[in-house]
Amino acid sequence: MKTVVITGGTGFIGTRLVNALKEKYKIFLISRKENLNSEIPAYKWDPDRKYISDQGKIILQNADYIIHLAGANIAERRWDEN
Repeated sequence: MKTVVITGGTGFIGTRLVNALKEKYKIFLISRKENLNSEIPAYKWDPDRKYISDQGKIILQNADYIIHLAGANIAERRWDEN
């Protein structure tokens, strides 16, 4: 089974994508909040500190596909003064 690593997989779009893909792919998440006991494991990533867990590095190196959805929520804050 091919593996897919998703950053931002716990967000609005990511959770729906995980549900759509989990029957055909082995899914792993790279997230700010580590959760290794979940049905879909999430490995720690802190881009501000330039840190990713050792397990997260291995998962990324062996992934067949990487989908990057991480980022600021568009409704979270103002993007500019206007």
